Amino acid sequence: MSNYRKTEQDVLIELLSKSTADYTKLLTGNGDRQQIDNLHKDITAMQKEINFREKLKKYPEVSPDYITFRDNDIV
Repeated sequence: MSNYRKTEQDVLIELLSKSTADYTKLLTGNGDRQQIDNLHKDITAMQKEINFREKLKKYPEVSPDYITFRDNDIV
């Protein structure tokens, strides 16, 4: 799992799209369980980063140190 904090938004969205496609392919093709789990973790991390950035845009006066997420924040 990577830290996506410094990844540009357009690159992050492309990575999310590719990872989601790979994840779906592995799931439907009975792929390797470890690969599926790793992709799931990466997808979740990318979604959290995108949501973090959206919250920063919505609440620019809030310090990034105070923005937190719960599991239900991820679709």
